[in-house]
Amino acid sequence: MNILDRYIGGIVLRATATVLFVILALDTMNELLDQMSRLDGNYTFNAALAYVALRIPGSAVDYLGFSSLIGCLIGVGGLSNSSELTVIRAAGVSTLRVIGMVLKPTLVIILIGVSISEFVAPKLEQIAESRRDLLRGNSIYQQEYGTWLKDGIDYLHVNAIYPGGELFGVSRFELEEIENSEGRELSALSFAQSVRFENGVWNERIVTETRFLSDATETDIIAVRLWDTELTPDILDMASLSPEQLSLQGLYSYSHYLGLDTSFASTYRLAFWTKFFDPLAIAALVLVGLSFVYGASRSVSIGQRIFVGIMVAVVFQQAQDILGPASIIWGFSPLIAVLTPIFITLGIGAFLLARQK
Repeated sequence: MNILDRYIGGIVLRATATVLFVILALDTMNELLDQMSRLDGNYTFNAALAYVALRIPGSAVDYLGFSSLIGCLIGVGGLSNSSELTVIRAAGVSTLRVIGMVLKPTLVIILIGVSISEFVAPKLEQIAESRRDLLRGNSIYQQEYGTWLKDGIDYLHVNAIYPGGELFGVSRFELEEIENSEGRELSALSFAQSVRFENGVWNERIVTETRFLSDATETDIIAVRLWDTELTPDILDMASLSPEQLSLQGLYSYSHYLGLDTSFASTYRLAFWTKFFDPLAIAALVLVGLSFVYGASRSVSIGQRIFVGIMVAVVFQQAQDILGPASIIWGFSPLIAVLTPIFITLGIGAFLLARQK
């Protein structure tokens, strides 16, 4: 059985890897063409190429579920078309045993994907986004790109956030409460060309500060200034990425930082549960793919199998895309939004496979 495990596992792995390679190649070319239309300033073709290359690991993780489904349909479907699957079943190998043989390489794919998603992709995504924002703009002016943040009652905009506490182009909007009123007014505006986290404190460099008085304004230029804030490099690193780009740990930490009762944090909680159950979603898609192979005749072509797989993946993704935002708008648990499509897919796959026994 070990030989059979390796044989089937190798076929599924090679098919999945081939599908993933083709999808990534197409996605990379499409992304590169999109970035070429955004070339500006120091953001040249070479910089755009580096941006696209740094985002490849994250894209690979995004396409793992789809690639695993199509890889299963192609790999196991090829065994079915060549009658090898029939011989395997005639030799007394049970359906559950075959399912286990297919899911073993899928488990390897899932472990690799989780490792990349947690430890590799977020850092590379942040470097790519920050480098692009910095090159497309100018560190001595506030630009349209970058990240908006809230610091207490104040607000700030950062042109680019590099990992480890290195910021470029930081605009701070300091507010103060209006007497006998619940409103606030702008009391000071400052712009620092760079800010660095050193020895546990933030140091602003080349700061232009404008203070708004009752009847005038005052402007100063400061070479170096301490910035007293509760924001940490980790929080800023997480704030510079979209929820889909963060690791599980980052999603958990940042959603708690935002506050469990805020609607904005619910987006991060939804992304957390989606990423947490991604391995189960991949397994569910592979199970459905395997049920289609068992239920189809040997005359079914590879093209037809791929078409069916694409339809399944599209319906599954659409279900998640609809239920996810709905959970935020209507206030039901994001767990329901994430698990409902997965359990339905698992149920359909198990039902179809049970009919083949």
